[in-house]
Amino acid sequence: MRVLSDVNRPKVGEGWLADLFELRLCRDRKLGTGMIPRVAFVLVLCSLAAVVVVAAAAAGRFDRLPPQPYFPRQFAQASLMYCDPEGARSPDQARAGVRSEQLVDNLEANWFGSHLRAAQERSLWQPASELRGRTLRFLWLRSFHAPAVIRIDEPARGTYWLTATLLQGNGGYEPGRIDRRVTRRLSPEEAEAYEKAYSQLASLPRIGCGNGADGSEWIIETRDQGRYSLLKRWTPASGTFHDLGVLLIGFTGWNPKPIY
Repeated sequence: MRVLSDVNRPKVGEGWLADLFELRLCRDRKLGTGMIPRVAFVLVLCSLAAVVVVAAAAAGRFDRLPPQPYFPRQFAQASLMYCDPEGARSPDQARAGVRSEQLVDNLEANWFGSHLRAAQERSLWQPASELRGRTLRFLWLRSFHAPAVIRIDEPARGTYWLTATLLQGNGGYEPGRIDRRVTRRLSPEEAEAYEKAYSQLASLPRIGCGNGADGSEWIIETRDQGRYSLLKRWTPASGTFHDLGVLLIGFTGWNPKPIY
């Protein structure tokens, strides 16, 4: 039996590793065997460390994108807004009117922001200094289906770039990690259809008249020459806002079902 000197023996009470060493030593004395090879012991510790690292990565602890505010604080303040009845799911919500509402309350800011960050999307409200030109971003959150973030950048007039990210989670719950991403330039035909749909956004109210529990949230942000705006709808069934969202979804080539 190999006997360890006091110099090599860990002191009792120096932590769980020392306690494990003492338990192993006592067992080996009873069985009449030697200590496990140091290499094997190190491999066990490395395996445990790897498990910890993988779990932290899955939780987003190593995200390259730091936390950042995605929406202005004033969006959480109630204000009078005209609601858009177009595309409302029920007849009783298909009536236009003025209501006092928060554009993005604190709960929504955390909810929407967590999905944008999971997709490694930067804030459009507080853009990086290198952000130029015009950008539109569509956040599509279906309660029980994969969330998607679709962004169209126009760094130079007439040049349109698509960046679409599909996440692994559910839009009404945790975003999950990135499942797939598409980055490409729009064709001339796609660019023409996009520009036509984009031009109609300016006339739309910021909120829709429809609302409910389950369903989906459609959020469109735009930033044009330093001006930031946001529009949102709950589960639109038709109309200008809905058609733009469907157009953007079609650009991805994913054919996600169902669309709601």
